[in-house]
Amino acid sequence: MALIGYVCIQWAVLETTFLHLIGAIELMLPEEAYIVFAGLDCRQRISKSLVLSRHHKFPNRLTNRIEQLRKDMDKADIFELRNTVVHGAHAASEQPHSTKIMMARYSGPKRFQDFSITDLRDIGENVARFALEAQLIFEDYGKTSRVKESTQHLAREFKAGNLGLWVKIKQHFRSRA
Repeated sequence: MALIGYVCIQWAVLETTFLHLIGAIELMLPEEAYIVFAGLDCRQRISKSLVLSRHHKFPNRLTNRIEQLRKDMDKADIFELRNTVVHGAHAASEQPHSTKIMMARYSGPKRFQDFSITDLRDIGENVARFALEAQLIFEDYGKTSRVKESTQHLAREFKAGNLGLWVKIKQHFRSRA
């Protein structure tokens, strides 16, 4: 159960980081970003970040990193694995130190799958690795030319939820538009 929690916590970090990245790109206060984009699932948040990075002509290194992260997550099948572990019905397994997970929406051999403790740990560590890369992308965004020298701490402050700073930044960019 602790490993399921670990997967959940790391996934929440990943999703929240992309929500904050979208908000920062759109120069929105965190509360605004939550209202507008919180309904998107993780895959949609990554796609939205990619579209916005292209629209705002981010440096290629950032756009390429977002694209590569999405490809790496698809290659690792992490979206499906996470959903199975978090949303599947867990039961005792015949395999030692394992759980049998049933996903009703799947058919055939995927409906019932055994996951060992090691499998669950590896899924959590993969999600944590993807979440870390998302955070590094977010921090790198704070260093782009789009963010002026006086607001280079934008990404860090957004992450910390410093609303006073966000009001000033938003006013600054709106006055220049």
